[in-house]
Order: sequence, then structure tokens, then C-alpha cells
Amino acid sequence: MPDLTKLPLSVTSFRDFAANALIYVDKTDLVADLARFRNPFFLSRPRRFGKSTLVSTFHELFSNGLDKFQELKIVTENLWNDKTYKVVHIDFSQIKENTAARPFETKFYLLLQSAFKAAGFCFCSQHLKQPVLR
Repeated sequence: MPDLTKLPLSVTSFRDFAANALIYVDKTDLVADLARFRNPFFLSRPRRFGKSTLVSTFHELFSNGLDKFQELKIVTENLWNDKTYKVVHIDFSQIKENTAARPFETKFYLLLQSAFKAAGFCFCSQHLKQPVLR
């Protein structure tokens, strides 16, 4: 019987799954299929249905390669051998509420600036028009 203390309640980070040996349903074969798809796609799922975990899995795969995937299908079935990339991760949950002093546009701009900088990109403000406070 599985150790139920390893159930990942409220865990959405793939890195946390791997580091803590939590129960993880291996769908990395589907992750590899989606990662090879070169056109934009829209992913819609109900609340609490694994969207954040999926995005975290892509982030781990693209930024760090296969290191944390060793016992999963993506490695055992040799489904992925691409290089790593700089990844810009934008978490909209960091934008809490809008006020007259800090509207959504300003918060979004600051979030983009922070995410691009964290990924090692130069966030050149001359290419983007910073929102004007109204």
C-alpha cells in the first residue's frame, strides 16, 4: 500500500515532487509530446486540475533538462533529448488587487520586469512603454 503521507496536498512545484519523493502520476510522455508541438496551444482545465504543476514541469524540463526526471517515462522511454533554455515564468497570482495608486498595468509591467531579470534576460524598458498612472 502506498505511503499516504507522500500525497502532494497543495504541492504544485515539480521540483518539490522530485526532492521529496512525493506521489506523482507520471505523464511525462504527454509533456514530451506537448513540448515538441511548435505551434501555440491553449490549455484549459478546471480549478485544482494540475495546470500549475504542468507549467512547473515544463519549466524544470526546459531550464534544467532531464536531471530530475530519471525514473520517469520521458527518460526511461528516451522521449526527450533537447537542450536547455532560459525560461521566463510569470505567476499571475502575484498580482493581488488593483488600486488607483497601482493599477493592473503597472503591476503587470513590474512582474514582467522581475520575471525576465530572474531568467537572465535584459529587460530593456525602451522597447516597452511603461504604463502611465491615471
